[in-house]
Amino acid sequence: MHLTSSISGHSPSLFRVAWDNAVVPSNIKIGFRECGIHPLNPIAVHCSAFAPSIPTDTQAPAREVIAPSTSALLPVGKQNQLMIL
Repeated sequence: MHLTSSISGHSPSLFRVAWDNAVVPSNIKIGFRECGIHPLNPIAVHCSAFAPSIPTDTQAPAREVIAPSTSALLPVGKQNQLMIL
């Protein structure tokens, strides 16, 4: 049996086992404590975590400029009558 087919057939049961092992009262309490929610601790998360992202020294890729269509400038019914030389 292929690995992905055996996992996909059991993913709800695998998820349930992981959930039951991870979502326990002790982990929930630790999560609230570490982020400073309870007990209240305003300095639990360093202020740099709230800072905006810093730009990197890489340049953004050049954007392709597409010229607008000139067919919109022709009178109605004339778009299909262009001569190609």
